[in-house]
Amino acid sequence: MRGGSRKLTLAKIHELLERLNDKEGDRYRVNDRVKLFVQEKNAGKRAALVRGMEQTDTDLVMFVDSDSFLEPDAVRNLVQPFQDPKMGPCPATGATWS
Repeated sequence: MRGGSRKLTLAKIHELLERLNDKEGDRYRVNDRVKLFVQEKNAGKRAALVRGMEQTDTDLVMFVDSDSFLEPDAVRNLVQPFQDPKMGPCPATGATWS
């Protein structure tokens, strides 16, 4: 059962990326900016986050939980302070430890 659900989820993600690329691919350089990594074995969220960090070469990285919703200008507002070279990393205010 789990394998079928995973395949359906991956199919939906591929469909969404294809539609996004067709609609806004050139404008937002979707192929350059969006990457999908599939873990062969479920190793948990922490392992997925680590893999994502290992694959990035950007100056800023932002993670959002699947049940979180952002206002349309949230990312723009969050990255503005980083224009100041004295600005350093900042933790999430809703961080939890497990």
